[in-house]
Amino acid sequence: MSITPSSSMASTDDQSIDSRQPVFHIGNHDSARDIPLTDLQYGHLLNQGISFATTPITNSHFKARVFKIVSDHLALLDQKDETATSTATSFRAEPILPPLTPDDTGMFPSSAITTYTAVVSPWIDLSSTNPIVASISRQALHLEINYANFCGVRSIIIAGPPRDSCNGGSQGLIQFSRAIHEALTIGNCLSFLIHMPMYREPQDDESIETLSSLERQKLDDKSKVTDVFSSWESWHQIRSVCLYNLRLFVALILPRVMPEKELQSRWFAEPIHYLTMKPHVFQTNKSGYPCLSKQHQEMIVAHMRLKAKPGLLLCNVGPDASQFRAHSPSLLAAPPPVTDQDFPTLAQASGEPRGRPPGRNGHIAYLQWLESQQPPLSNIEFTTLTSFQDWLQSPLQPLSDNLESATYEVFEGDPIKYNRYEDAIVEALTEWKELGLPTSKEGVVVVAVAGSGRGPLVTRALRAAELTGVTIEIWAVEKNPNAYVYLLRQNQTAWGGAVKVVKTDMRAWKGPIVSEGADTGPVYGKVDLLISELLGSFGDNELSPECLDGIQHILAEPYGISIPSSYTAHLSPISNPKVYAEIQTRSAVDINAFDTPWVVRLYALDFVCQRVPDRPRFQQAWEFSHPIPESTLQAMQARRSGGVVGGGGGSMAGAAGANDHNSRFCHLTFVCRCPGVIHGLAGYFESTLYESRMPGDAGAKVEISTHPERIDHKSRDMGSWFPIFFPLKEPLTYPYDTELEVSMWRQTDDTRVCRVKLSESYSYSYLHVETEDWTLSLVNRQTANMSSQQSHPALLIPGPVEFDDASHVGAGFVATFGETLSMLRRLFQTTDGSSQPFVISGSGTLGWDLVAANLMEPGEEALVLSSGYFGDGFADCLEAYGAKVTKLEGPVGGKPQLADIEKALKQKPYKILTVTHVDTSTGVLSDIKSVAAVAKKVSPETLVIVDGVCSVAAEEIAFDEWGLDAVLTASQKAIGCPAGLCISMFSGRAVAAVKARKTEPATYFASMKRWLPIMQNYEAKKPSYFATPSPQLIHALNTALKQILERPLSERFQQHAEAAKKVRKAVTDLGLKTVAIEEGDRSHAMTAIYLPDKVAVTDVLPKLLSKGVIFAGGLHKEIATRYVRFGHMGVSVMDAKRNDVGKAIGALGEALAECGYSKA
Repeated sequence: MSITPSSSMASTDDQSIDSRQPVFHIGNHDSARDIPLTDLQYGHLLNQGISFATTPITNSHFKARVFKIVSDHLALLDQKDETATSTATSFRAEPILPPLTPDDTGMFPSSAITTYTAVVSPWIDLSSTNPIVASISRQALHLEINYANFCGVRSIIIAGPPRDSCNGGSQGLIQFSRAIHEALTIGNCLSFLIHMPMYREPQDDESIETLSSLERQKLDDKSKVTDVFSSWESWHQIRSVCLYNLRLFVALILPRVMPEKELQSRWFAEPIHYLTMKPHVFQTNKSGYPCLSKQHQEMIVAHMRLKAKPGLLLCNVGPDASQFRAHSPSLLAAPPPVTDQDFPTLAQASGEPRGRPPGRNGHIAYLQWLESQQPPLSNIEFTTLTSFQDWLQSPLQPLSDNLESATYEVFEGDPIKYNRYEDAIVEALTEWKELGLPTSKEGVVVVAVAGSGRGPLVTRALRAAELTGVTIEIWAVEKNPNAYVYLLRQNQTAWGGAVKVVKTDMRAWKGPIVSEGADTGPVYGKVDLLISELLGSFGDNELSPECLDGIQHILAEPYGISIPSSYTAHLSPISNPKVYAEIQTRSAVDINAFDTPWVVRLYALDFVCQRVPDRPRFQQAWEFSHPIPESTLQAMQARRSGGVVGGGGGSMAGAAGANDHNSRFCHLTFVCRCPGVIHGLAGYFESTLYESRMPGDAGAKVEISTHPERIDHKSRDMGSWFPIFFPLKEPLTYPYDTELEVSMWRQTDDTRVCRVKLSESYSYSYLHVETEDWTLSLVNRQTANMSSQQSHPALLIPGPVEFDDASHVGAGFVATFGETLSMLRRLFQTTDGSSQPFVISGSGTLGWDLVAANLMEPGEEALVLSSGYFGDGFADCLEAYGAKVTKLEGPVGGKPQLADIEKALKQKPYKILTVTHVDTSTGVLSDIKSVAAVAKKVSPETLVIVDGVCSVAAEEIAFDEWGLDAVLTASQKAIGCPAGLCISMFSGRAVAAVKARKTEPATYFASMKRWLPIMQNYEAKKPSYFATPSPQLIHALNTALKQILERPLSERFQQHAEAAKKVRKAVTDLGLKTVAIEEGDRSHAMTAIYLPDKVAVTDVLPKLLSKGVIFAGGLHKEIATRYVRFGHMGVSVMDAKRNDVGKAIGALGEALAECGYSKA
């Protein structure tokens, strides 16, 4: 979803916030502010749209006093040549801070104090490894907390630790954690907010003077390891030491560039109180207004749908309260309203003078506009679902408890569930009639609703009978005496006496009464259609198997139908700190809190595992089907009556084993690529209500599901069941590349059912030596240093490109190859377990053969979109394998247009559509997202194939989101390692097409059927063989991928875009033109540059080489002698220590001058 200011914005009258739209609470924090706001200043902020503000607890006077005490003590130690120690008694007593004085603070109790969030002095260094600094810091913290608590403050912000464990901050981090644990005890009525960055940004130069600045030997704060998860891991350690205290929150600092979704999801699950936005987060649009990137907008909107919405804290940005004076004309007046004119379109803005309306703050106005653009909550979210987010409920026990009317009413408020049940009943009755099946009673289908409650299924069954024209006799069976009364009333007022209501436990019901005589007593018949709604959040957890087994004896054979006919239970490990903390709190008074499976609308959670081949994110635990086989039913009845010796595998405590057939066991393995923590298992279910028995339609199903990946397809918007949560008593923390094994048993003693779960984690680790520091560490992924190769000319052609010399070092090949394949999924942005990466020795051209030989059969149609030499080459390859090719070509420097593509797709069906993302011959960039969208709309069966040789790792490719079927690339381009590997990703749909071929592919080496099991085995860390891979190149690729993925991909794309912008500007400044005509068609990975008319390629290239730069000549047959190609991708762009692009720009200017060229 893209949210950008445009002319479509509502007018002032239409722009009021929908009552169902989440409300933004915007705060103000000025880190330079030394004293609290005056009442007038605070009032002005409120009038500007600010909802809350921060206040310092102490001022610069207190800072100066403390700094002098520490400085004097350290100087004395230095003079006496003594060292502060924390392991022995010091020669000199540590200094003690005196109490606060009125000169140390401007904060005092007032009527407004509870609306402020207090900020602990940022110079306090709780992470210092110097015992004196650490001691004084904790003393200062305690003074400030005590005073803030006295004044009436309710929340306090504390700056997070400056260093993470991976950067040598382990000791400081544990000291910080201990200090926060103490603070929670001292300020026992306060909420504490730890100010943490989403991840450590290397370009963040913000420095704050702390007490550690006074030390003689200062720590080197330069990060040697970049890990986007390190900040979260620090937070996790802090809150773990603090035992998941419910008064401990995060104030999350948003970065310039949003990270990958895995890290965003991890933070989404945390108790975030504020989202902090510093000036660098905002961009400026062409009209001079502040705005946020699409990724920032989406993240904020997602958090605003939480029940406990975080506030938006503007830090050092927004209205400056220090400039407000009593004479300010806007002190008492509300800001002018937001209108369309405040956010003009780019076209409108280009013709207007820049500037903002007076009296209004642009950042506040922007956030207010963003607030108004949020999609409103749906009716059910607004009235019900939001309030249930992450709220613990004990599972219902309808077998032992009599439910209240209000509980039934909640279930009946879900039309989706009952619509699906009605669909199932309609299908069953229709097929019964069409198949001419015999009935239990002459001329009517006997229907029983077991566990009728207040009768919604009875109503649906009657409606289904009316719709199908099938005569039914319906029985409503209910054990709840109160609901029984309601059913009798419904039969009188709504059903016209058509229903026979029976008050009994369904397991004790003997069936419909057929006849009754004075001497013979009642004669019981059978039921043709048995309907029940006993499913729980885990399918069987409300004892549906036991209940339906108990009533199965009344179901007619052999055609009797049970609705539902089957159901499966599914598990996934999750992180949900809020729910875990709540259960931990309850465990103080409820010893069974961690042994209880809780029903929860899990919302602020992180699904910690990823989809990989044979390891889906949600895995099936077990299945139950009804009716059970007659032989099983007879054995169950025999055991219950004592007819056989029981006590089988599933029974407990020496029971007879009558319910052994309902025991289950599962052993599941999940793959977790990124580090994290697991708080428990989320459980879901799917149910087949009815499966068709019609000869031509056998297998068609009416289903319901709570499975997160399937609910939209099977029962969208169904809300009757929330997931079930099986908590772990101790959270399970795991590192990178972990396999989590889960075992669960469903056991019974014939009277009770229980579940037992075990969880274990295994991680793949290898040894890594950082040669720069000579440190040895056991880590889960290699931290690669940038290269230090022998001096050589910078290779700046469009591939091969420069690569890192660390590529030649690696671990065990099988593990490395498997890890490499897994990392490719992240590079291509796919989490679909059915998709498959391939890495095969060969050039990028081998990718064409993979597609042509495996996805195409002779005579099948292919549509090729060509924007240069390589698009034409792909077409030639397809024709060589017998495909019928239709080629759409763009002009030189252009690409085929979407309208022409749509027209071609409508003319005839194509097996595949191929498009070159960046044609290396011209530097033309194709809009893959739009092309895929057109193909999906017009010809959804057509496979979309992308030649990404010159784009992968430099241009965005969202494999899953865009619906791509194959992306082909090579190792030597933007990925940045030596040439020799053909790399590709194929969708599950493409793999299925390969398997469904009618003929064998006309290739041996490029046969995907031969390579598929090899790739799957290596990704599962199993050795396999078809053709010998190159260990050196695989190790090189592994290292290159680690370097790429250690930073957010979005950041990498941005850096390539900035490098391309720099090159384009240089081309323009030299008076030259690019081959790519339109700005939007110009690649970020390379630029093809027309030379001046009188300058030859053969003159320029040698002169560039003499200056240590290598460019490539032209390839496009029409203009080959008129241009050169400049590749700006990979390490030449990403390594901050290199200046390859700047060097090349300078060399180009000098070479042209030596050729006699000067700009006109």
